[in-house]
Parts: sequence; structure tokens; C-alpha cells
Amino acid sequence: MSADGFVTNEICFAGFLCYLFGDESLIRIEFDERRKATFHFHVPSLDAEEYLREFHAGDLAIADLKDLWGRQVQVGRLVRNLNRSGQTVWEREEFTITTDSTSSRPESFWQDARAATAHRRAEREQRERREQQHRRH
Repeated sequence: MSADGFVTNEICFAGFLCYLFGDESLIRIEFDERRKATFHFHVPSLDAEEYLREFHAGDLAIADLKDLWGRQVQVGRLVRNLNRSGQTVWEREEFTITTDSTSSRPESFWQDARAATAHRRAEREQRERREQQHRRH
């Protein structure tokens, strides 16, 4: 799984990416002139795009809501602290990209995540087929 990067302006989705890929995947936060945050992640962009589609469709599956909420609170606290201090950029100090970078999660986690994604995709496709058949009749 290649981490090529992903950027989002949605704080809720940023919390989800921290939950899924680990806090260390958030590598940069930038604020525009209106103090709107942009979150930069070192994650596989294709995976993140698929999760974002599921997020907007209301189909995003969360296995551990308590952990997700903790990540949401951390991201929100970081944004609030940056706003209070007037900073416009935050970068993870200890982050370095190496070609043999190891994942923050065990491979079994990624296997389960891929299986869950495939399962959700199959359910969505089945639901869409039923809706199409229902519309035809």
C-alpha cells in the first residue's frame, strides 16, 4: 500500500483518517486567510478518496466509535490551539518519509479494512441494483 498523500478541508473526515491510519498520518495543517484549515495526510490517496465517497454517501463504517471520537477531539483541539496562537501552518516535527516506511498498523488491520471496504462496496452495489429494479417495475 503506497502512501502518496491526501488533502481535505473537512475536519470530521480528518479525524476519521487519523482514526484509520494513525495520528502520525496527519503531517500538516494549513490555514487560509479566512482561518479555514486544510489537512494534509501521508496516506494512500485512492483509499482516502474511496473513504471520502463513503463518508459523503453516509456509508462509512466505524468499528470503534470511542477511538474515532478521541481522534476527532484531538484534531479539533489542535485546530483550536493553532487558531488561538495565530499560527497559519503546523507540521509534524518527527515525520519523515522513507521508502521503507513501516505502517503504523499491523497487516491484519489492513486485511480487515480491505475486506470491510469490499463488503461495503458489494452491499452498496446490491442496494443500487435493487433500487434500479424497483424503479423499472
